[in-house]
Amino acid sequence: MYGYYERASTTPLLDAVGTILGVASVVTGGYAALFMAIAIRDGNGHLAFKNSLFLIVIAVANGALSVARRWRRRGPPWRRSSRTPRAARSPSRG
Repeated sequence: MYGYYERASTTPLLDAVGTILGVASVVTGGYAALFMAIAIRDGNGHLAFKNSLFLIVIAVANGALSVARRWRRRGPPWRRSSRTPRAARSPSRG
């Protein structure tokens, strides 16, 4: 009764996209940061700016996927109760 609280699962497609996007963002973000550092070292401000925009796009994509996962698991904010299901079942200890 008081064991692991299992969350509602997301769709398999959303889980797969999340895994692929997570791995791809680490690899491409690492290369973008490396190339941005090289561009800054060489004094190429335009290329450094383009790489920084690419890093921002990666961060926004990861954030959007995180919001989609949370929305899918927990539902829209206006439909969530203020208490968890476990807290709603147990008596208060006050």
